[in-house]
Amino acid sequence: VSMAAIRGAGQFGDQATLTRLQLMRKNAAKALIPEIDAAVLTCARRFVTQGDTAAASAVYQAYYRGAYPEHLRVAGLKGLVDICGDNAASLLVQAIKGDDLPICGNAIAMLASIKGKDTTQTLVSLAGTTPAYAQELIAGALGARGDVSAAPVLIDLAGSAHEGVHGAALQALGDIGTAPALGCLAKAAAQGSASEKQIARSSLIRLRGNSIDRAFIQGITAGDAGTRVEVIRALGQRLDHEPFSALHEIAATDGTRAVRSEAILSMGRIGRPTDLDTLVTLLLAPHSPGDRNTIERAVRMVFRQMEDKQAQAGPVLRAMDRAPDAAKPALLRLLAQPATGSAFEAVRAAVASANSQISDAAIRTLGAWPNPAPAKQLHQIASRSSNQTHRIL
Repeated sequence: VSMAAIRGAGQFGDQATLTRLQLMRKNAAKALIPEIDAAVLTCARRFVTQGDTAAASAVYQAYYRGAYPEHLRVAGLKGLVDICGDNAASLLVQAIKGDDLPICGNAIAMLASIKGKDTTQTLVSLAGTTPAYAQELIAGALGARGDVSAAPVLIDLAGSAHEGVHGAALQALGDIGTAPALGCLAKAAAQGSASEKQIARSSLIRLRGNSIDRAFIQGITAGDAGTRVEVIRALGQRLDHEPFSALHEIAATDGTRAVRSEAILSMGRIGRPTDLDTLVTLLLAPHSPGDRNTIERAVRMVFRQMEDKQAQAGPVLRAMDRAPDAAKPALLRLLAQPATGSAFEAVRAAVASANSQISDAAIRTLGAWPNPAPAKQLHQIASRSSNQTHRIL
């Protein structure tokens, strides 16, 4: 009954009731004190709606500055911020610079909710003067605002010796779409610790902005090989088709195998069915013969987007006529995926090739065929071949 009466009293929202509640608190039973505090704060909110902000401020100041539990001090600060509105920045800056961690964290969140570039600049200025625990929260707040003007300070924070700070900064940079942000993230993805690499790679995929696509294209040719690999990998995972031709140029000409390999795989991830001919042509004449296995993987990625088996097999079959012998084993293996009648005949014919690598690849492909079409020919090889390996296969 007492609790219900206290709750009801708070709804009156007048000075006399407030005074009675405050006096009651001094000698109240422990179980009633939380109800009294809630009722006092309800009074303060009613004062605000009635236009008596001075009375409400007095209540909020008492809780914020007094020796109260954390949640009440935060409630007091929040009440003062609501009264001050967009002019609350100075109050929150003081709270952030204090040594009370819970108050600091809540003050950063409250400051971040105030719109405008002035707030962003206030957070930026605080980032260089606050302890690590505050810097971590400020980095998150700046990322949530998405203001590109925060990129330089976030890049600085990404170099912090404090793990929580640089992790939060790398996470936040994923929401700040600038070329310097991309460069910082790519470097962290290539050279950071395991946790930094994971955060940086995720942020690279999320990067958005008016000029970020152009920055990605420029990034695949700039910097050391490790950084370029990370930019190229991110391009493949962003699933934007526009960089396909730039990736093809890298795959066909770059002198670093790791860079070429990642470019080829990204081509497979973002490639469309209309790009199949480009990949098959690259397989015929790669920069290095060792790239063929990777190109084969990329072709299979594009196959997975295609329901039409004839469309899958067509470019591969057309390539067989002009392919050098070194490329034919990979083409034969690819034909097992569409497994059309024409694909089967091409593989079947290759069994008789004078080139042992081609015939071996053909027999292995027949053994992996997804339907029983090769059964008769496989039986003949198993029964009559003079090649022991082929009989076993």
